Amino acid sequence: MIEHYSSNVEKIFQSATQQVGTRWHLARQKMIFSLIFSIIETRSVQFPELATKLNAAVKDPSNLRRIQAFFAHYELDYRVIGCVLMSFVTTKKCRISIDRTN
Repeated sequence: MIEHYSSNVEKIFQSATQQVGTRWHLARQKMIFSLIFSIIETRSVQFPELATKLNAAVKDPSNLRRIQAFFAHYELDYRVIGCVLMSFVTTKKCRISIDRTN
């Protein structure tokens, strides 16, 4: 599934960023895209678990440092993330559940 979408990363983010009115560098787009699929695959948001699925060609500790550095030095626009996630939904109506647990 990721192979199908990975060839269209730029197109998916282009429509999302146009809706929000921002621009993202391609490296950031690919990182967020990889993180989204890692979250789906691992069913977790814990960085060490995501690191195991992020990039198979790299050792897990390197992936973990990459994730940590990404979140330490970049402020996400969650509106774009929302638009990207909605691009995967094929139906017109959907139910969104938000957990605000601290």
